[in-house]
Amino acid sequence: MKRASCLILVVVMVLALLAGCGGSSTPASNSGSNTPASNSGSSNTGSTPAATGGDSDEVVDLVMEFLFFGMEDPDLQEVLDKVNEITVPKIGARIKSISANFAEMGQKPTLWIASGEQVDILVTGGMCTPQQLAAQGALMPLDDLLAQNQTLTDIAGDLVDALKYEGQIVSYPLDLYPGAGACFFYDKAEAERIGLTLPERVSSEAELEPYLAAVKASDSELWPISVGDGTLVYHTYGYDNDNLGDNYTSYGVIMNPDTSSTVVDWFETDEYREMVELHRSWYEKGYMLPDSLSNGYNIYDNLNQGTIFGFISSEGAAVGLAYYQQQAGKELGMVRLVDTTIRSSDMTVNAWGISSTCQHPEKVLAFWELIYTDPDFMNLINFGIEGKHYSVIPGTRLIEYPEGVNFMNAGYGGNFCSGSMGDRSKMYAKADSWDMERLATIDQYRAPQAKVSRYIGFNYNVSNVATENAAVMAAILQYAMPLNCGVVDPDEVLPQFIDALKAAGIDTIIADTQAQVDAYLAQQ
Repeated sequence: MKRASCLILVVVMVLALLAGCGGSSTPASNSGSNTPASNSGSSNTGSTPAATGGDSDEVVDLVMEFLFFGMEDPDLQEVLDKVNEITVPKIGARIKSISANFAEMGQKPTLWIASGEQVDILVTGGMCTPQQLAAQGALMPLDDLLAQNQTLTDIAGDLVDALKYEGQIVSYPLDLYPGAGACFFYDKAEAERIGLTLPERVSSEAELEPYLAAVKASDSELWPISVGDGTLVYHTYGYDNDNLGDNYTSYGVIMNPDTSSTVVDWFETDEYREMVELHRSWYEKGYMLPDSLSNGYNIYDNLNQGTIFGFISSEGAAVGLAYYQQQAGKELGMVRLVDTTIRSSDMTVNAWGISSTCQHPEKVLAFWELIYTDPDFMNLINFGIEGKHYSVIPGTRLIEYPEGVNFMNAGYGGNFCSGSMGDRSKMYAKADSWDMERLATIDQYRAPQAKVSRYIGFNYNVSNVATENAAVMAAILQYAMPLNCGVVDPDEVLPQFIDALKAAGIDTIIADTQAQVDAYLAQQ
């Protein structure tokens, strides 16, 4: 049976559809225009948002966007009733929900705002970056508000630099541990059966070849590797570059970003050519799953079914070894390719903001502060009601479903995909995705342990080249996946791809990106 998960579907749909978000956006100068930054936090003057949520004793309604895959969780209101038992007396706010399907999140916020429907807290990232929503006037600048809330300012630290638009903070990080690195994950039992020992680390994916060859030469019936199913195909895993906030690399990339500031087209680099030539050679040698683009199964299905030995993917706090093992249904080994790094794209995919029409932004910050500082509150809003929606494994911070409850009938959290809300170091974690050892080392996924790209505060504004970017994305969707999977000859197809990118306007985009990078660095 084919299986999917919220987090992986998030990645898939982000990569496939992000370019379509905000196509009819208002001019950039309208960002947050309904509530100017200079006025956004004025009602907090003389009060402490964390303690009171404002001066007034009035209980106000805050309408929060909840994202779901498919149907809304049936116990959402029951959980919100418990939430409000805490928020009403503590911050004078009652949390209500407004739900959206994940695929709609790029369009719903502006529709709600245009129709006058109340919405106060918006999920940003996923199908639409904070910058794209801000360009549509959907988000309120947060600088003045955060200046009056030292707790939230300290919690986020420099992570908010990735969530700016035209110099103003427009979102707040949902996940405080966004770092990720590339790893090769493999079937551990099969490796042991054929007597293959893999290293803990390699410096490039090319160094995996002897181990793939060993699998091929053994009596194993598994294909040594798959690089994707047409949606999880990677472009830059294991390569030293910064994609400047776009996982599809349509804005260009900076190679060796620690020392370079030159923007180039990733698909014209020597590194990309070497990658697709390597994958083509693996395909021709029989290392690569030949029908990964057409067989209808994702990499986890293929692992579970005993079709492939391994795959390359991202490893971070949200998705790691335990998670992949749960998806694959078997024990996996891991070979690291790249150290954990925090880039803008790691931040913009998982954040939330305040609607530009919100009447009580100080209450939103008081609500957020509860989520980031109160472990019981974090557990409630993320996982639901203890004993009904989850049970704690004694002696741990790990949770599992109570007896008789499973993913399909849990009532809360099964379809929920707004991201982890709060501080992962304080809240519970699902036992099917985490273990206590990994929880103890969670700081590796945030600064200072995780390397932070010097471009984390750079937020590309695509509005100058929106037409060209749409055409470039079309070319990427047509050519990149078959090239990356090794199913076509790069000597023949890569020149066609580059010609298509040139015709679409990639050089215009690269020049625009370079100008914005130069301006960003001049301000540092």
